Amino acid sequence: MMRRRNFENWQGVLRRNVAKAAMLATGTVLAVVGLTACSLPGPKSSEPRSIYLLQASSGSSLQQGGANACLTVQIATPRSAPGYATSRMAYTNDAPRLDYFAYHRWADTPAKMLASVAETQLDDSGLFAGVLPGSSTFQPHLRLDTELKQLRQEFDGQQSRVVLQIKSTLLDVRERQLLGSRVFRYVEAAAAADPRSGVVAANRATDQWVRDLDEFLREAV
Repeated sequence: MMRRRNFENWQGVLRRNVAKAAMLATGTVLAVVGLTACSLPGPKSSEPRSIYLLQASSGSSLQQGGANACLTVQIATPRSAPGYATSRMAYTNDAPRLDYFAYHRWADTPAKMLASVAETQLDDSGLFAGVLPGSSTFQPHLRLDTELKQLRQEFDGQQSRVVLQIKSTLLDVRERQLLGSRVFRYVEAAAAADPRSGVVAANRATDQWVRDLDEFLREAV
């Protein structure tokens, strides 16, 4: 009887010790998990912090009217060179490598915004009887094709500049004739080596392109 009682007491002590050890282990695991959850950073947002427009402000300074006020022109859906068919803002500090800003983007692809700028400015100039978007099903007299060759901010130490290169081609749709083609290239110094300064420089280049495009079209037709 004495042996049996001692054996039962030993089993009870063993069970209590096992239960205490299990509770202690569980508490330790929960504490570690809690600390880990607090210390690990949450997922970083991939959303851009700043979104910019590519635009011009020279509409009022363009020559008004012209001898072609009876013609219609369509601004064809623009094309983009490789690397630029995106709303991401391109830059480089080691050409020919092309990188993109993480938190700064264009409101749309640069080529589409340039086509929209051209449509608005030419419509205000009165050079043509009508300026049609690329989605129009109406057959125009002329078609303006635009291809964005380059739009990027180039960094050189604490300085930067923006390079904008566009190819514009004017076609006589009804006569199937090439009226003119020109590559416009602009290099604008940025006030600082940051994306916002690059946007300001890009808009200055766009403004100059609008003026040159207006002159090109008047000569071509």
